Amino acid sequence: MFIDDLFTYHTHLKELNSRFFLQLSEKEKNTTLVINEHTNFTNKILPNHLYYIKSGYVKSSVIDKQGNLKSFDILGPSEFLGLNTLFHSSKTDNPWLFMSLEDVTLAVIPFFTLDPTDKNVFDILYKNFFHQTQKIHLSWYLSSLSGYERVFTSLILLVQHLGKQSENYFILPKFVTHSLLAEFSNVSRPYVTKVLLKLENKQLVRYRHHIIKFCNNDDMLAKFLDDFLF
Repeated sequence: MFIDDLFTYHTHLKELNSRFFLQLSEKEKNTTLVINEHTNFTNKILPNHLYYIKSGYVKSSVIDKQGNLKSFDILGPSEFLGLNTLFHSSKTDNPWLFMSLEDVTLAVIPFFTLDPTDKNVFDILYKNFFHQTQKIHLSWYLSSLSGYERVFTSLILLVQHLGKQSENYFILPKFVTHSLLAEFSNVSRPYVTKVLLKLENKQLVRYRHHIIKFCNNDDMLAKFLDDFLF
């Protein structure tokens, strides 16, 4: 499964990133940037800088030609932000919008502090670019699905990425709202609510106190997942 491979690689990459950042920290002290939750901090992302996420989660989005907000990814601890800015000469070249979903702490790494001849630096940048390309490819694939399939698959991806496992459910963070699912699925918020109600009737989803829980039952999931395998 493409999704399984993607998340296996994602876990491995975070471990590599963590070790790489630790090595950088031993050589040079990094500036820290603290962002309050629910803040658009796009203007703080400078060209030719990397940002290592020490804590918190960040949503990356774009605004399409129709003015709609489309979210592509959620980045968290041990991931890098700003990879695309390494090729930009100004802030206006950057099409991405960055929103903090929680309080976020970033370590600022100016590109000039990295040794371009260091194979370890090249490997880390390459692997992170490769992973980002995979996620964009997956987003393009999702855009070809029906609205129901987009919502359901986006929910599965968020559960796999962010879900905290309990006995009967995977519990999603409070910032995973109907509106966030709508941004990832390219549908309206009421449509997401309609889909979640259907999934709740099938006992796949439970929504209480603004928290989405997804069923942790392999037999029940098997009936619905076959059409969504890659």
